[in-house]
Amino acid sequence: MNFNLSIADYRIKAFDIVNNEQFSEVINGTRPLDRESKPPKAEKIPMMTARRLSIGCRMAVDVGSLILEQHPDIEAVIYSSRSGEIEHNFKILDAVTSGNDCSPTDFSMSVHNCGVGNFTILNKAKIPSTSISSGKDTFMQALTEAYAMLKTSYKKVLLVDYEVTIPEFYTGYLREYTPNFPYAIGLVLTLGDMLKITREPAPYSNTTADKDAEPYSRTDNKSSDDSFEYPQVIDFLKNYVRKVPSFTLEGQNCSWMVELQDRV
Repeated sequence: MNFNLSIADYRIKAFDIVNNEQFSEVINGTRPLDRESKPPKAEKIPMMTARRLSIGCRMAVDVGSLILEQHPDIEAVIYSSRSGEIEHNFKILDAVTSGNDCSPTDFSMSVHNCGVGNFTILNKAKIPSTSISSGKDTFMQALTEAYAMLKTSYKKVLLVDYEVTIPEFYTGYLREYTPNFPYAIGLVLTLGDMLKITREPAPYSNTTADKDAEPYSRTDNKSSDDSFEYPQVIDFLKNYVRKVPSFTLEGQNCSWMVELQDRV
């Protein structure tokens, strides 16, 4: 399986990074990354709405809104998240098991399409929307979905991949290297030959227990901060911005080879 895509624009919010220039400085080593920083404030979300969203979802809605402002001709949108609204889900379960009433906010914001739903409502965007979760391969499957949309009738698709903070209750069940921090990355995608993506069989067996699987989201291109694990999408964006000619992202049952063609 292989397909080609082009990226018309992107936007990132993570840690103390609030724009593309800061991200470029961080990956080039000219700006330190403050992993203990407070989450960035929302720029395009009303305060009352922002307060109801989890930090990761707030970033995702904000990033999507910022991109839509610059690209009003976006025709479809995809939001992808491996954990979705697990923070609100845990609060509901905790309330039920404790014999307390469930918060209406937690209930209404606990669905997986919370991010894309709030994005379309806030921006009055009457466009097709999809919400995706596919484990370790969530981002790459979202790229595949975007390609399928572009091959039908849509000319420009917005993809926002994000994550929330996984509640402490679950962290003991996570693999050692699983990233656990909120972030949001938005990509404006079109048909083109900027990226060639090939899905290949994984070079290792995936029949063993998850704890024996290879570390999360390793790429072939190492940097000074490789001791800190990043989600698949951030590894992808790091290599894209660095203009690395080719790199591999490991998935759950396959490897994803990404080749960058010459960019003008």
